[in-house]
Amino acid sequence: MAILSDTAICMRCWDYSETSQTVSLLTKEYGIIRGIAKGSKRNNGSFSGGFDPLTRGHIVARIKASSDLATLTEWQLEHVWWSTRNSLQVNKASIYMADLVGRLINDQDPHTNVF
Repeated sequence: MAILSDTAICMRCWDYSETSQTVSLLTKEYGIIRGIAKGSKRNNGSFSGGFDPLTRGHIVARIKASSDLATLTEWQLEHVWWSTRNSLQVNKASIYMADLVGRLINDQDPHTNVF
């Protein structure tokens, strides 16, 4: 089981349960990481600010070779791009670009120039 620590941009997130989320993150050194953040929606967890698309933060995750989903253990929110939320057209274009990046880059294939 490998432990990774890196800067990441949240590309997409889904609710998994009342307190957990499944996320897709573009990391600087590891490429796209898909994982589950158990307890990320709790107020007193180790996930500051929660996950929201088009935000940047620092993650710590455990990756098992036998699983497609990493287990995210920490998220420290670093930056929110507010300009993408102030205009509907900018927001739509940003979400579209994030979706394209998620579809065009393979999981765990680093592309530091795309980041």
